[in-house]
Amino acid sequence: MKRLKQIGALLSIAVLIGFGLGAMIFAFIDTPFAHKALTVCLYCAITAPVLIYAMMLVAKVLSHRDENDKSDKGEKQS
Repeated sequence: MKRLKQIGALLSIAVLIGFGLGAMIFAFIDTPFAHKALTVCLYCAITAPVLIYAMMLVAKVLSHRDENDKSDKGEKQS
């Protein structure tokens, strides 16, 4: 599981670097397509980390809630 998390983290970093490089490249090109692509790159570079962070928070809350449910059931059965 640890190895899978490391691969996911490296893949995420590569994607974010790609968005950043794409944004820099499209910023210097003066075509309508480049303007739209720049907008998309900037949007993805901002929203992707926010969504990943939100998913991590939800997973953390749900895992703690799951642990609390198990401990509550164990106390009631005793």
